[in-house]
Amino acid sequence: MVRDRDIHLLNNFQQFGDSYNLTPTGFVFELANIGPALIWAPFYAASYLFLPASITPEEATNEPVQMLWVNLSAWILTLSAGLIIFAALRRRFPRWVVFTAMAAVWLGTPVLFYIITYPFSAHPGIIFLSSLFMYLWLTSEQKSIQHYFSLGVVIGWLMMTASYNIIYFLLPGFDLLRVLVEQKDWQRVLKNGLAVGAGGLLGFLPQMIVWWYLFGSPLYSPYSGQLFWAEPYLLETLFSTFHGLFFYAPVLLLVIPGLWKLRKQNSWRALSVGLSWLALTYIVSINVAWWAGASFGNRYFLTLTPFFVLGLATFIQHTPRWTLALLTVTVLWTAGLYLQFLNGVGFISDSIVFSAGELAQGQIPALLHIAAILPRLTDNRPWATESPFLLPVFSIILLATGRLAYELFIIRQARRGLQTGVGVIGLVIAVFILVAGLRGQQARERLEAEGFFDQPHPVMRREVKEVAGKAGLVTRAMYHRAIGQPEKAIADLRLASQLWKQPQASMATRLYLGPEAISGNLPKNLYLNYSNVIQLVGYRLTQVNQTGIHGELFWQKLSGDDHKETITPLIRAFNRAGQVIGRSQIEFPFPAHYIPAGDLFKDSFTLSFDLSPDSLVWLEVSLPEFSDLPRNEAGIPLPGFIALVNFDAPQPEILPPMQSCSPDTGETICEMIRSPFPRRYEPTTPQYLLNARLADGITLAGYDLSVIPQADAIQALIVLHWRVEKNISHRYQVRIQVVNEVGKAVITHTGEPAHNTRPTPTWLAGEWILDEYLLHIPPLSAGQYRLTLSLVDVNTGQIVTNQAGQTYSVLQTIHVP
Repeated sequence: MVRDRDIHLLNNFQQFGDSYNLTPTGFVFELANIGPALIWAPFYAASYLFLPASITPEEATNEPVQMLWVNLSAWILTLSAGLIIFAALRRRFPRWVVFTAMAAVWLGTPVLFYIITYPFSAHPGIIFLSSLFMYLWLTSEQKSIQHYFSLGVVIGWLMMTASYNIIYFLLPGFDLLRVLVEQKDWQRVLKNGLAVGAGGLLGFLPQMIVWWYLFGSPLYSPYSGQLFWAEPYLLETLFSTFHGLFFYAPVLLLVIPGLWKLRKQNSWRALSVGLSWLALTYIVSINVAWWAGASFGNRYFLTLTPFFVLGLATFIQHTPRWTLALLTVTVLWTAGLYLQFLNGVGFISDSIVFSAGELAQGQIPALLHIAAILPRLTDNRPWATESPFLLPVFSIILLATGRLAYELFIIRQARRGLQTGVGVIGLVIAVFILVAGLRGQQARERLEAEGFFDQPHPVMRREVKEVAGKAGLVTRAMYHRAIGQPEKAIADLRLASQLWKQPQASMATRLYLGPEAISGNLPKNLYLNYSNVIQLVGYRLTQVNQTGIHGELFWQKLSGDDHKETITPLIRAFNRAGQVIGRSQIEFPFPAHYIPAGDLFKDSFTLSFDLSPDSLVWLEVSLPEFSDLPRNEAGIPLPGFIALVNFDAPQPEILPPMQSCSPDTGETICEMIRSPFPRRYEPTTPQYLLNARLADGITLAGYDLSVIPQADAIQALIVLHWRVEKNISHRYQVRIQVVNEVGKAVITHTGEPAHNTRPTPTWLAGEWILDEYLLHIPPLSAGQYRLTLSLVDVNTGQIVTNQAGQTYSVLQTIHVP
């Protein structure tokens, strides 16, 4: 918006080459709230002061100096928040108490993480606004209409950064309830309540304008689909090792007795803070992603940072000095987890669940190696730049910010001006966003006049709420699976399947079946194994006619949890001439690696085609994610044909492909089924001749050897020339080893021939097989080594012995001086 001052973001997405979706109103879909962008905007705009005058807007957007200033905003905002908190609490507690409480919260919660390691986030701005709210809430002695209106505006800003900040309405709400209970002043309560509501409406109005343009409704939130009101995960939200609040920030446990002691000073205030905390805990716990996604600890609670300082300061003031040792222990625990993350444990991931024992075991080593780990704090390098003058400028800005904050918040007259300024700023922001919305509408109309919407574009419909909920459900299933609750994992995945709604009939859905047996009449001889990740168990065609087929594919997860890509089967229809007459790509709502090994799932698909003038349809299933062909139970690669549908019969017949090949059904297809890979019958000429017979019917005629020097090692490219003397029924693997003088293998490589594409059961008499391997050989100690080759029986795991009693063939002798 700084660049073109509109909210139609198509040109921005196109400039960076990002994919986009359009909303039903013709705007580019954007999930995030607009608040963080408004907070960053002044810092982003200020960066233009340090750019050359000749630079173009497109070049300026990519300048690292602008990202630098946005990242530095985290420092400026959190430092300002600290000054505001100090100004709010300095008259209630000794200075050392406030400083100690602030240091404990900054170091003992995820605050520091979102200042240094991940500054480009909404949370520094949220901490700043919540600190501003607490200052206004605590320091205004006369609860005037202006006071409540300014509180409402700040609450609206907080909601504009994150919708869960609606809980802040509870704090002025309890103030009004206190007036009602103690003074019975209904008129005052009504006026001030309307002032809070009006201020909140003004503060939140920019977000409502954006939703109105993007989704056609000012009250539509794409996040609402993630809330499951009757399924709170309260204990997990607070105590789980999967980003639980108290597990990652145990210092906050001391806030609870602090609030209990605060009730003696002001019971209403303590009650309102405590209930706001409970309300936020409930809102977070009913979020399908209660662990806060890819988060260090639970980042959603950072909005209460100033109130954590308030409660902790009360605890410190009313407890003996020796309890500071307890404070230190809790801060060190969080510091240890932070260091473990910096050292590569990676529990910021939203799909990895570590046990308490695993994380506790790494604490002491992390703290002992702090000197080696700390330099990784700057991996994001928010202050790194080629312009050295920015560092002193940044220091001046920090000092100026501190001085301004002191003058602004300590002097009472300035406080009154602040209340007025909040309302004025809120009005200015709302007008700016309204203008940006109107300009965005004009941009949309220009695109429509240019025929942009006449072309096909991906449309993000209102089901985005369901899609967002689905994404959280599949991760929650991973959590349940990791903690040993497979029934809940199955329920999560099934619910994710039900939430997934496809806008086109040709798109398919995945339904998780768990470990259940598949019922129904399925072909028993169908077995297509895709890279040992999943296998196609069978299929069912539920509707067959001459315009299309609707059916179900039944899959079983084998292994391959490291295969993170979403698997998207492609179903194609061929006629007897081998021409594609129809296709359907299945899109899954969750990746296959979420499914436990051995469990089942099914996909439904709809395939449309034009039969004329033919009467036969061959159905093929392929997985574009895997480059090699699927294999049957004998390990033989096969094309993915699953059925032949014959429409010549009175009722369409569904026939197995292997038994249906004939000249009448199509020579092209049958040839693909019989010989899915090329065969070589002409003898080859190896670089080095051997003629070593390693198994019955298998002779190694020779090999080619090329050595590729590397910086710290060498790579040996070995091409084996196999001569096949009979049809091979056994399945063998090739083992290449580098063996030292005492017969110990220092390097071993074992694999299927020809990059897994030609297992030995596919070898026919008279064939010549070229079998290539790339062997990485690191530096070896001085001595004599042998490069050997042998065959391994896959069924027994034993090395094959030939008729002469030999188990291997020596390819080369290597001398290392």
